[in-house]
Amino acid sequence: MSPAVGLAFLLAGGATSLPAAVAVWALVRPRVFAAYLAFAGLGSTLAAHAFAAVLCCGGCLGRIVRWWACRLRPENACSYPTPLRSPPPGP
Repeated sequence: MSPAVGLAFLLAGGATSLPAAVAVWALVRPRVFAAYLAFAGLGSTLAAHAFAAVLCCGGCLGRIVRWWACRLRPENACSYPTPLRSPPPGP
């Protein structure tokens, strides 16, 4: 799973979980509840796409985010060079 997909699940999961949905359903009309779900889904999707754009082709910020993502999840095959460190000097 890519980090952007994980972000989408993280954002949408809190808004669409059963306890949160029941609480909102009790307070608002069905039309407002549908808008709540639509905004939660659309917002998490847009945030994930923006994060993916920064992660993949965001220039310096994208390199920094990729560097941290690689360090936080070392089991991923980081196929790109580390942008923040110089290679060690040769023997």
